[in-house]
Parts: sequence; structure tokens; C-alpha cells
Amino acid sequence: MRSETITELKVLIGAMLAVAVAVQAVVLPMLAAEAEASFPEVAYLRAPLTVLAVLAIACGEAALLCIWRLLSLARHGTFLTNRSVRWVDALILSLVAGTGMLAVISGILTRDPQTGGGGPAVGLGLMAGMFLGVAAILGTAVWRSRLQQSIGGAATQQRSARL
Repeated sequence: MRSETITELKVLIGAMLAVAVAVQAVVLPMLAAEAEASFPEVAYLRAPLTVLAVLAIACGEAALLCIWRLLSLARHGTFLTNRSVRWVDALILSLVAGTGMLAVISGILTRDPQTGGGGPAVGLGLMAGMFLGVAAILGTAVWRSRLQQSIGGAATQQRSARL
């Protein structure tokens, strides 16, 4: 991968991280306060849902940081190592945790009779997030398997070159 491409991707990841932090620090608390004022009958859900949403976004941030690190490994030519497999494992873990957070939020909203499931837009958004999360997990797991095969093939080539 070209060095310029890696730099561009890192700039994009940095912008995404900045937006995610802004959403966590400003937008979510503001939306939670507005929802509490508009719907006082479900005010008791403000804190738990806000915390879960912040944690779900934190999982996305962790995934972005894993991708950042994998890009760094690619830039330095050390991508086909076990270090990259560990970062891919961390990426999968963060995707699983984030998707799990979305499932928990969906479960809270659908089980509470006063929320009505959060409405169709919220339900569809959570469902789309969970489907995308599962697709990302499966795709990353396949990528991990191919990476391990490539690492094994590279190690075999190095051994045969020494002989």
C-alpha cells in the first residue's frame, strides 16, 4: 500500500475519531436531556442508555484505533507478522462488543412497555447497526484467516530460502 494512501486513511480515521468524541461528549448528553424533558415517563432510562451509547461508540473508536495500528504495520512492511493478527483479534473483539452494546440497547427499548421500542426509526437504526456489525465481524474473521495463511506461507518461503 502506498505511503500516501496510508496517510490519507489515517487522516480520515482521525476525523472519524474527532467526530465520535464530539458525539460522546456533546451530542449524546444533549439528546438524552432533550428526550428526558420530552418524555418524563421514561426518564429513568436516560443514564443507562446514555452510558451504553457512549460505550458502543467507544467500541467503534477502539476498532478505528486497531485499523490505525494495522495501517502503521503495513507502512513499515511488518504486516505479515503475528503482531498484525493480534491487532485483528482486537478489532474483532471491539466489533463484537459494539454490536453487543447495540443488541443490549435494542433489548432494553423493546422490553420496556413505555418506550414502544423507541419508534420505528430507532429500531431500524439499531437493527441496521447490528447487521452491519455482524457483517464486519464475519468479514474481519475471514480476513484474519487469510492473514494467518499468508503469514504461514511467508514463513515457509523464508525457511525454504534459507535451505
